[in-house]
Amino acid sequence: MIQSTMSPYYAYVAFALLCTSYACYYNYCSRRRNDLVRLTSLDDIEHLLSPPVSLTAQLQSRALANARLKPAFGIDSTFVNGDLAAHGAFTRFAINLISPRNLPWSRLADIAKGTVTVQLCDRGSIPFDTLVRRLVMYVILVGLLEEYVDESAIAVDDIDLVTGGINELWALSKTSTYRPDLLEEVNMRLRCWLPNMTNPMEIIIPTYETMWRVVAVATALGHDNTQAIPLFSALLQQPTTERYRQCTDDSFSADAFMQEVLRLYPPTRRISRVVPVTTSSILSRFCPRLFTRYITFAADVEALQCDSLWANSRREFDPSRHHLQRSTEQQRKTLLAFGTGKLTCVAKNWAPQAAAIMVAAILDQVGAEKDFALEPGKAIGGREGWEGWFVQRRL
Repeated sequence: MIQSTMSPYYAYVAFALLCTSYACYYNYCSRRRNDLVRLTSLDDIEHLLSPPVSLTAQLQSRALANARLKPAFGIDSTFVNGDLAAHGAFTRFAINLISPRNLPWSRLADIAKGTVTVQLCDRGSIPFDTLVRRLVMYVILVGLLEEYVDESAIAVDDIDLVTGGINELWALSKTSTYRPDLLEEVNMRLRCWLPNMTNPMEIIIPTYETMWRVVAVATALGHDNTQAIPLFSALLQQPTTERYRQCTDDSFSADAFMQEVLRLYPPTRRISRVVPVTTSSILSRFCPRLFTRYITFAADVEALQCDSLWANSRREFDPSRHHLQRSTEQQRKTLLAFGTGKLTCVAKNWAPQAAAIMVAAILDQVGAEKDFALEPGKAIGGREGWEGWFVQRRL
């Protein structure tokens, strides 16, 4: 009788092949599922955005979530790159840009006011979103990036092409559709404006893309707000942090107005991270990488900031709710428009005031008893949705 036996070597190979086959099938099935988890509770969101892992791991998690932006905009900045050194370099550069030594509030106000004047001069009307985009881009170029910009190269038509192009490229990136021809058109102008920067898009995206939408929404909400208009007028005349935060017992501050804008209309509605998840099983102990899939977790900031903690009026625009005597510590913890943890936006304290000053520059010339009126459309927009909104010269 002949007895067939299998050597330990072949037994190991068979086991390895079995593990690999199972892992491949597992990963295939995982990819077919919708591995997107939306988080709405404060505890879950804080754990996602401020996890007990290294900064390197957090950077990689963010980079994976933003991977679509890399080919869409041709960038390799810290937002799509998990490299620790790249993050440190960008952070130092950004902090220097927004320093009052680089751009005093008074200069930002002068640039904003002058830009609005130029854009409205000799015009009967202008689309509202066009005005805001031009204003914000010009302030960034001539204000923040003064050291790098060739101001003589900036033309209005080019600003429209760049800002419109960025909008389109961003929208297309969500469908994994890319326009290298449009990207080149945009980059050609950015390189002309900022000739000494290796890749200007890497600084334009984080400084412009969310800022213009915040300015647009705040202006739309403030142009007919009788309590807000005097606050913005005073801020333009005295663009200091003290004036920005100043309020009385029976009113609110410009800061409170901007915080309410960011609460109700966060420019980044969901902050995503891609997290590796390994299935707990006997096989995964031997081959953990084969049994690991990557899940996208989305912190739903928009939902959190309209949580029931803010009472029945949570979907109403009410800047006075941010008065320290009215808001609770738990409510303030839900305000995460700029994220939380080690990757909190470095412009968290600068951006709202900068936006408020640009809003003030618009309202200085647009509104009741002004030469220009803001004709509202059907609804407040975001990147898109501003149809029907016009700044119109009064007859």
